[in-house]
Amino acid sequence: MAQQAQAQEMRAWLKRALAQAKEAHRAQKDWVRQMAGRAARGEAIAPSDPTRCGFGRWLYGVGRRLQIYPEYHELEALHDQLHMYQVQLSAQADAAEALIPAMRTAAEAMDAVLVRLVRRAVAALRRSQLSPTPPQEAVFAHAAWIDEVQGWLFGARPEAAEPPRCPLEAWLNEARIRWGDDPRMKALASAHEAWHRQFAEAWRAAHAGDEPRLKTAAKLLKEAHGAWLAALHAWEAKPPL
Repeated sequence: MAQQAQAQEMRAWLKRALAQAKEAHRAQKDWVRQMAGRAARGEAIAPSDPTRCGFGRWLYGVGRRLQIYPEYHELEALHDQLHMYQVQLSAQADAAEALIPAMRTAAEAMDAVLVRLVRRAVAALRRSQLSPTPPQEAVFAHAAWIDEVQGWLFGARPEAAEPPRCPLEAWLNEARIRWGDDPRMKALASAHEAWHRQFAEAWRAAHAGDEPRLKTAAKLLKEAHGAWLAALHAWEAKPPL
């Protein structure tokens, strides 16, 4: 029942967040039309802070929890471009003939990116059961990888040039959306990232046959593993309701 309630809460949050994004983007398109009107009338145009406009407040407020998705960063880039055009307009009023169409194009491009963001976020939510604790098989995989690294120290070698994809990634991405404001989740995500940086370093060192580099990486990975387990235990000791 608790898991079902969490899923319902997350669906409600996502619905509100995406509705706010669409409303903020409509306001952004109105803003572009206002810029076009001012330019046509020969009125002065002053630059504005991209973090303070309607869409910027959503992007760097509620929307920031969606930054794990690539579409968020596409939106950010397009939004920054719009405000850069505004800066150029403020400095070169005679460039309006070229800049206003470019602003309209960027604003329209944001429509398509928002659609993709909605689809991706909803699909991810449906795939996720939103369990407050990570799947144990994913946790066990990290212990198995630690054992594998120990084998490399005695001459074994990984066949692939790159390490495998982490089975904890899907859960962690969704958990960061759901509980991203919890300091323990931030600590868990940070420790997990540090773990994988060291694991990747050990993997590549072993694949290259670089023994000194491998020994250093294995030592640092052991330390990172301890820090990750501590963060994991702190999270699992009192999972969110």
